[in-house]
Amino acid sequence: MIAASLWLAAIGIAQSQTAVSASYGGLTTRYPHGALGDDTEYAVLNVQLNDGRTLRVEWAAPVVFEDTEPRLVDLNGDGRPEIITVESHE
Repeated sequence: MIAASLWLAAIGIAQSQTAVSASYGGLTTRYPHGALGDDTEYAVLNVQLNDGRTLRVEWAAPVVFEDTEPRLVDLNGDGRPEIITVESHE
């Protein structure tokens, strides 16, 4: 979560822009854990903004998103959701 939050801050999202959805992509087999019962994880996080733009970040090996989906939750009460992800490293 921290890495994705820092990434979004670094690209300069203005206060009026808000994440409205997020999804994983970039299936990869580079992480052998299989905690979710499969042999694939995700290398890409896609974020859809309220202005219609889609932002994308791809983690380099060996980091993966090890989860079923990212979650959007307003953790700090500012009315804008933060993006929560589960990242793993071998």
